[in-house]
Amino acid sequence: MKTHVMCLSVAILALASSAGADDDGERIAMASVRLSTERAAARGCTPITKVSDDSAKDLRRKMIRAGGNLGVISFGTEDLSRIYADVYRCDVAPAATPGTTPARVPPPPPGTPPPPPPR
Repeated sequence: MKTHVMCLSVAILALASSAGADDDGERIAMASVRLSTERAAARGCTPITKVSDDSAKDLRRKMIRAGGNLGVISFGTEDLSRIYADVYRCDVAPAATPGTTPARVPPPPPGTPPPPPPR
């Protein structure tokens, strides 16, 4: 009896830890997806497909499954809860963490910055 309980406990822990790892991978993948309402954001990117959903989270999941990392979103006029996205794959990855330089932003010019303006 103790052996069955021990085996069952180990199996549950293994399933729980693998589910947690999947959640982390999905969270990382979803964080790498950019959403924009501007078509210019897709300049230089490869169009993949179109997706729609009534949940931004599910919309991102669909974009990842399609292989995209940028969605140019729009909203319908008939069903206002629906979000539509043209999915693109961009070679330039978006910034990974907050506070880092976003993708496609040039570095600052060399040299010392100018002094602040007088008060």
